[in-house]
Amino acid sequence: NACCSTTPKNLPVFGSPRYASSTPCAEITSCSDSVIYLLEPYHYVSISGCVDCTIVVGACARSLRMEQCERVTLMCATKRIAVRSCFECTFHLGIANQPVFIGDNRKCMLAPYNTYYEHLLEHLSAAHINPSMCNAWDRPVIIGADVTIKDQQSTWKQSGVVRISSGVSLISPDAFTPFIVPFRESASREDDAVGATTQANP
Repeated sequence: NACCSTTPKNLPVFGSPRYASSTPCAEITSCSDSVIYLLEPYHYVSISGCVDCTIVVGACARSLRMEQCERVTLMCATKRIAVRSCFECTFHLGIANQPVFIGDNRKCMLAPYNTYYEHLLEHLSAAHINPSMCNAWDRPVIIGADVTIKDQQSTWKQSGVVRISSGVSLISPDAFTPFIVPFRESASREDDAVGATTQANP
């Protein structure tokens, strides 16, 4: 069964504009063909078994885990992320530590963080995430199974050489596009939000 849950239980899941007194955790399981907005600071976030989804997580103070997902686009500011056995997923990260890929990940793309919403700066502060330190998105750590392919550049003297492909690559600059979060608290705060965009976006 598909579900998207947070703790504490009374915390709204989609686009909640205010931060709860105790930082919650979130779990997204077996969702498909969905756009999910978790616009809050969280301690931990778990995403598993999702297909054809776009997921925006406000800020993750501890760690985000994503596993066994296909064709998921994730946008998140976090201190750590671990990805296991994902296929054709794209990760737009503002991240303080190197992203870790475990197991058989294929056709996964890493990209810089690419979105903004009104309370992002507040949520980054609540999660103790410094935007200026979120620059490790392009230095993945690969652990576990890799895909091996024949090295076409091998010479006759190096016929046994193979190239190891991790299944994880960096997005090309031409393919990078911003993502617009379609929520706004009030028109009167538009100028403040625009002014804070550059400062808050990791």
